[in-house]
Amino acid sequence: MSSSNSMNSDPEKVTDVYDATPTDKPFQEDALPENAEINDYLAKFLDMSENANENERHEKAMGLKEGLKTFPKAVFWSVVLSSTIIMEGYDTSLLSALFAFPRFAEKFGTYYPDKGEWQIPTKWQTSLNLSINVGEIIGLFIAGIVADRIGYRTTLITCNLLCIGLIFIVFFSETLPVLLVGQILLGMPWGAFQTLSVSYASEVCPLTLRIYLTTFVNICWVIGQLISSCVLKGTLQIDGDNGYKIPFALQWIFPLPIAIGIFFAPESPWWLIKKEQESLQSVGYLKTSLVQH
Repeated sequence: MSSSNSMNSDPEKVTDVYDATPTDKPFQEDALPENAEINDYLAKFLDMSENANENERHEKAMGLKEGLKTFPKAVFWSVVLSSTIIMEGYDTSLLSALFAFPRFAEKFGTYYPDKGEWQIPTKWQTSLNLSINVGEIIGLFIAGIVADRIGYRTTLITCNLLCIGLIFIVFFSETLPVLLVGQILLGMPWGAFQTLSVSYASEVCPLTLRIYLTTFVNICWVIGQLISSCVLKGTLQIDGDNGYKIPFALQWIFPLPIAIGIFFAPESPWWLIKKEQESLQSVGYLKTSLVQH
């Protein structure tokens, strides 16, 4: 009786107790979905992190044979992009070998009576050889900036199309200064090929294949030089301007097929992630099947 009397004697306190409950209730209901959403996000993040760690451990332990079976398309497209180095190896070794061609020396060189023959002056030989390096250095810097903005595929396709146009300068050159300018301009896309082909191979392939595909770039360089030597050997006995123009004209064989192949290649997933784009389709295209653990 005493407790009931005390409650009835102070009705305002009772009202405050019941009034406090509805006012606090909405805040509790709003907080629950928010906390649940945060917990769900954290759970997904931790699950993704754990899956990434498992895949990394699996790739490190993966053998060469398993890597080729799991990532055959990644290997294929890496080889396609590395073929740009074949073109570069052919082009860069071509000019220095042409210095010894009689018709080329007669066309661009100077006659030395004491030796009784035409020769390219030493200063021009040095300048022409270094012009390629100058263009490549410029291309290396520009390619990194451009590829970061528009991607590997677009940059490499553009460089191949530039090669098609710039080869006209070298092919139709009549003087050494024009030939020098053409070599500098051609060196720019060649420099882009050097850096982007290696970067693409290292980004699309797992660790177990990375060492082989990045080394394959050097093999492509040797293949290009070998092709250049065979072409020069075959045209050595050709009289007239065709003796040195045919090797220049054969440079047009490479860019267009390579550009078409690069067009169908997937973009680097690392670049897509960096640009906050969807990369799952590209990753799925590079793999034949999901790795089962």
